[in-house]
Amino acid sequence: MDVSVRLDGLNQSGQLRSLALWLTAERELRGRVRTVEPPPEEGTLGPVVEEVLIAVAQGGIAALVAALVGWIRQRGIDLTCSLTTTTGITVEVSTSRYRTADTEELQALVAELAESLSRTPELRGQCDE
Repeated sequence: MDVSVRLDGLNQSGQLRSLALWLTAERELRGRVRTVEPPPEEGTLGPVVEEVLIAVAQGGIAALVAALVGWIRQRGIDLTCSLTTTTGITVEVSTSRYRTADTEELQALVAELAESLSRTPELRGQCDE
């Protein structure tokens, strides 16, 4: 399964590059992370990163979520991360919520995020009813 990460906030392209570097430092994700950059527009200095795409192996959601939350907690600015899986699940994460969480709350937020991303569309539909 692939997971796409997009950001809303200041310096999106630079932040996405930072996230991609952070994720590639994780052994479980190494070689599975790439940036998506359309061709540069005429008159610009280079391409802009639009998203980070992660190929997640079986059981790799937990490693991705842990790495993402680690990166979020290091950010000094507010961002909103949108994570979308190839199975059709989309989850939005606010950096301010994770950055200010205490240990117990953070563990619950990480578990909730990993569980949400692991759902199949069929299960998501059943849970939403």
